[in-house]
Amino acid sequence: MRYFYYFTTLIITLLIFGSCTTNQEYKPELKEIITDTLSNKILDNINIKYAQGFSIETNSNHYRLIVHNPWNREKDLGVYIIAHKEFADSISLKEGEMLIQLPLQKVAIMSSSNIGYFDLLQKLDLIKAVSDAKRLYNPFLREQIAKNKLIVLGNSSSINTESLVACGCDVFLQTAYGASSASDELLIKQGVPLVYNVDWMEKSPLARAEWIKFVGLLTDENERADSIFSVIEQNYIKLKTMADSLSYKPDVLVGALYKDVWYMPGGESYKAVLLADAGTDYHWANDSTQGSLALSFETVLDQQMNAAVWIDVPFKTKHDLLSSDERYAYFDAFKIGSMYHNLKRQNASGGNDYWEMGLCRPDELLLDFIRIFHPEYAPEGELKYYERVAPN
Repeated sequence: MRYFYYFTTLIITLLIFGSCTTNQEYKPELKEIITDTLSNKILDNINIKYAQGFSIETNSNHYRLIVHNPWNREKDLGVYIIAHKEFADSISLKEGEMLIQLPLQKVAIMSSSNIGYFDLLQKLDLIKAVSDAKRLYNPFLREQIAKNKLIVLGNSSSINTESLVACGCDVFLQTAYGASSASDELLIKQGVPLVYNVDWMEKSPLARAEWIKFVGLLTDENERADSIFSVIEQNYIKLKTMADSLSYKPDVLVGALYKDVWYMPGGESYKAVLLADAGTDYHWANDSTQGSLALSFETVLDQQMNAAVWIDVPFKTKHDLLSSDERYAYFDAFKIGSMYHNLKRQNASGGNDYWEMGLCRPDELLLDFIRIFHPEYAPEGELKYYERVAPN
């Protein structure tokens, strides 16, 4: 009997310590981005591993940047020759090419999602004009607006053309939502150096994050951009590898109604890939839609009433969520309080760092998701962009 007791105790001890060791193996050590130690130099070749929306050709004294058209692969959105001023006169442009001379002094941007790239590259001071100023999160840019040092171009759907032309920017980063419009053509005729950005059309988080190399090229920070992306990539892959090894895959519900339509991420969307990499069982993962699925409340309730976790809730409290539609109470995730919003880094005016830095740092978003879906295996720390929905 005594030997049985010792044997049983030994087995239990091994199981406990074995379990602890396994958990420790699942918790990867992540790298931090330290930009102060990075230098800048001309790279012989800028390698694009994931992004499909742009490509870069390296020549002896300039780069050729091609922004591809996701809606028509036979016709690129733009071709830009990037060169330092001392080489500009020796370059012969082909039809349809635009010359951009480095270093840039003034940049105008339309989308807040570009701000994170400039911030990581320590080039926020180049931004001299922005749209949707009220929805900015970045503290430095908000301070510049308060000091009247930043030109406000109106909102992204209705840019103030006169202000844009008057600001004399070296580059206007325009987010494309389809083929070039008549207003874009007018801006180009008025001398605005319009450069298209389609990072939002990328299908994977790392592909979108790799657009930092696009901004790095424009800001003459190629090595810095490459080094930063390398850290993001390594962190992301470590987290994904850990999540892939887990057997438990919680069903996850995403979003909420917007004007009586529930826009659910399609199976081949950015968010669906992120959820898969976080080790979840996303109900719509096998759908082939790259954008969003337009669903009714009844369809979502029928398919995902028992989802274990609910993310991207558009309210910070259960009370506010229920006030918008009492039917949300039918979901199990609502009943048990397993709901999260991405408004943790939102300021008083509605600016949200999730849309600025978050989309540029998919490794941080993935870490948040793993802390939500698999907290026992996540590195220690708090959620950065997400937060549990409060009960009241």
